[in-house]
Amino acid sequence: MAGHFWAGKQVERASMKGVSQRLRGFYSASMLLLFAQNAAAALQFVFQGLTARALTEADFGLMNALFSLISFIVLPYTIYTAMLSRRWAELHNAGREEDVDGLWWSLLVMGCCGTLIILFAGWLLTPILQWWLKVPDPFLIRIALAVACFVMLLTAAVPFAIARQWFLLLAIGSIGGAILRLTVGWAGIQMDKTLFGALLATALLSSITFVLVVTKLKLSQWKELRFQSLLPERQEWLAPTLVATVTFILCGIDILVVRRFHDQQTSGEFAQVIILARIIYYFISPIAMVVFPKTATSLVDDVQKKETMVVRRAFFFGLGLLICVATVLYIFAPSAVSLLRGGSSIENSVLIGHLRLAVWCLVPISLTQLVVTSLFARRQERYLLEFTLLTLLLPLGLMVFNSSLKQAFLVEGAVGLILISFIVLRLLPARLRTPAS
Repeated sequence: MAGHFWAGKQVERASMKGVSQRLRGFYSASMLLLFAQNAAAALQFVFQGLTARALTEADFGLMNALFSLISFIVLPYTIYTAMLSRRWAELHNAGREEDVDGLWWSLLVMGCCGTLIILFAGWLLTPILQWWLKVPDPFLIRIALAVACFVMLLTAAVPFAIARQWFLLLAIGSIGGAILRLTVGWAGIQMDKTLFGALLATALLSSITFVLVVTKLKLSQWKELRFQSLLPERQEWLAPTLVATVTFILCGIDILVVRRFHDQQTSGEFAQVIILARIIYYFISPIAMVVFPKTATSLVDDVQKKETMVVRRAFFFGLGLLICVATVLYIFAPSAVSLLRGGSSIENSVLIGHLRLAVWCLVPISLTQLVVTSLFARRQERYLLEFTLLTLLLPLGLMVFNSSLKQAFLVEGAVGLILISFIVLRLLPARLRTPAS
């Protein structure tokens, strides 16, 4: 009996030691990606500043509306790769890396065929897109379609690297991609092709990560394409569809709605403010990238205590970090606006006031990304569906309350608080431990 008791104690200590090591791995990976994402954010800010000074406010708003259009076009592919990334994470955690590699190569070939469909459909829909976004030249819409195709192919490397937990590769690719984007954007300004250069630079943003992934993989897997394995079961579509939809609604649809219901000057000012306020996203996204594979591990090793600890720590760590970042951005709002568009604080006083309001309004929405990622990893589709329906309040609110930019930012804050309230009241800690029925 004593022998069994001490053996049980040793197994328990070994299990808790493994949990502790994984939590340390969570923090180290989060800090690595946090550093890389913020270095990339600084370079992205410089890129936005260069283009903001080279373009009028109306054209700057048009540029970011085209960026949102690209995100919308890529949304179905994002849903599909999100669905596969969960399977990749599970296969990787089960030690089946070769299967993961073969699936990624197959996805890449299929993505090349998908780009042809996008170009054809987009060409037919160009007049409608031009009307909604108030684009003066249909050629810009077609350029955005071509950029979306490149984004589709190149960004497929990011969820794959996350599933394989290649966090160092992601960090290098993030910084390298930001440097490349800045370089191409600057070249476009020098050649008096600012808008075209910005779109081209965006197409190449994930190219460094893509090249690193291709270099790291075994090329032999290219010969073992598995298209049949890319066909998911019907029930596997729901969760990734909801996650991608939530991400787009909370992080991209506001620019498209404001562009439609406000004049071009006002929508340009909104784009400048929201670009600055979303600096806080760069601080929360690395944590979300780590939460996903860490919580997906529980699907194969059933360490329920570990996954609960990861989610809780991620939530409170993210909350503290966002409060600190928002406070700093609030204090240095005049400097941030001046760096983006130039001019004095007096000239930029309106935008400074909007930025100080917007940064706090975006904190709740930013924090929800951690819980959404965890729900997806643990297949809690019911909660995801409820959460997605609530996010539709954002575009509806922006359509109804459209008399001023202040109302637009308050709508974002109100929706964020509603989503946080849903998380607190609906997703109690006890419910986070097991998948919803």
